[in-house]
Amino acid sequence: MAGLSEPFTVRNGTKQGCVLAPLLFNIFYAAMLLDAFHSNDPGIDVHYRTDGGIFNLRRLAAKSKITELLARDLLYADDCALAAHSLEDAQTITDCFARAAKHFTLTLSIKKTEVLRQVQPSTSPEVSIHSLDTFHLRCLRQIAGIKWQDKIPNTEVLERCKMTGIEVFLRQAQLRWSGHLVRMPDTRLPKAIFYSQLSSLAAESVVVQ
Repeated sequence: MAGLSEPFTVRNGTKQGCVLAPLLFNIFYAAMLLDAFHSNDPGIDVHYRTDGGIFNLRRLAAKSKITELLARDLLYADDCALAAHSLEDAQTITDCFARAAKHFTLTLSIKKTEVLRQVQPSTSPEVSIHSLDTFHLRCLRQIAGIKWQDKIPNTEVLERCKMTGIEVFLRQAQLRWSGHLVRMPDTRLPKAIFYSQLSSLAAESVVVQ
C-alpha cells in the first residue's frame, strides 16, 4: 500500500546541463510563489475582453463578458517582477516574496534588484525616437564603412544597407509581436494584458525586479 515516507534531506542537486533542471526549478518556484501570495495580496487589477476590436474601448463597458485579472508576479525564466499601484503595496508583496524565498532556502540578490516607479503625468508626454534614429544610422554607416566626410545622405545609407528607418523597424517588430499575442490562448497573461485596461485609475505604479 502506497504512502508517504519520513522526511529526508536532499543534499545533491541536478548536474550541469540536466534536462530536468528547468522543470524542477519551475515546479519549485511555483510552489514558492503559492506560499508567498496565498492570501489576497495587492497587485494591479485589470479587466479584459479578447473579442472585438482592440481599439474599441466600449467593449470593456460590458459587465457580463469582462474577466477580472490581478497582475502581480510577472515571471521570465528565473527572474520575477512584482507590480503594484503604490510604494506601500510594493513593499508588502516584496516582504511576502522575501519571507517565502527564505522559507524555501532561496537567496535574494539585493544588488540585482531594481525598483521602477512610474507616476501618472499631469500632461501627455511627447516621445521622440530621434536619438534612436541617429544611433541606428551611425551604426549602419560604421558597418558599411561610410564616413561623414563622404557626405552621403541617410536615404542612400539605408538603400545601400537594404534597411528601413528605425521607426519602420520598430513598427514591424510591434506588429509581429501583436500577431503573436492575438494568436495566443485567451488564458495567457500577455494576451490578457494586451486586451485589458486598468480597473481603476491609479496615480502611480511600482515594479520591483
